[in-house]
Amino acid sequence: MKWFWGTRKTVAPPATEASQQVTFTRRAMLLSGAQWTIGGLLAVRMGYISLVENERYSLLSESNRVDLTLMPP
Repeated sequence: MKWFWGTRKTVAPPATEASQQVTFTRRAMLLSGAQWTIGGLLAVRMGYISLVENERYSLLSESNRVDLTLMPP
């Protein structure tokens, strides 16, 4: 029998329940860590906007609320 490039197939050992559990746990931890990181970054940004840039956004909201346009009768 001749073996050509790409024709030989290797068979992986069957996955056990323990190896599947480890893989699932690892993926769940990575996704959970990513979610916590993104949530933390959003919370830090929200705090920065509300504490540091408070005056800027207060002026913008006030100018948006009050409109002193003269209208003829």
